[in-house]
Amino acid sequence: SAEAAEADSQHLGLFTKKATLTRNDKRNIKEAFDAPPSLTQQTNDDGTVISVETHVMQIRGTGLTRSDFRRLKERVWISDNLVHCFLKKYVEDMVDSVHCFGSHFMNRLLIDQGEYNYQNVRGWGRRIRGGLAELSVLYVPINVGNTHWIFIRVAPQ
Repeated sequence: SAEAAEADSQHLGLFTKKATLTRNDKRNIKEAFDAPPSLTQQTNDDGTVISVETHVMQIRGTGLTRSDFRRLKERVWISDNLVHCFLKKYVEDMVDSVHCFGSHFMNRLLIDQGEYNYQNVRGWGRRIRGGLAELSVLYVPINVGNTHWIFIRVAPQ
């Protein structure tokens, strides 16, 4: 809608900037929505043979499968991989001075109700060019009981 585009242009600009999908990305995504999962057989160290779904796209080291894309079409729970890839490709890569932690950050930080373990996430900020102090915004996705996603927006300055 026009209201959403206006709000976006004032904040992240995700939908008002030039598209970042390559022609190959678009083809893979289109095929992934309708095709059944593609499985390969792998053997574990103990000799057990397992079926593993083939990745149809890689974004910043995270593989996406046809099943991940079908979740979008079927309007079911969005996987950690989808959230992670969206944040990396369409937020972090397109907006200066923004970083997005992975979806497991809060699971690693919080150990019990009301308790946290900073040692588990101490090194998560090392990959941020210039450090946390140089960011305008940090996003932290949180999976709430596999029923809802929320995001913390931190403005360090």
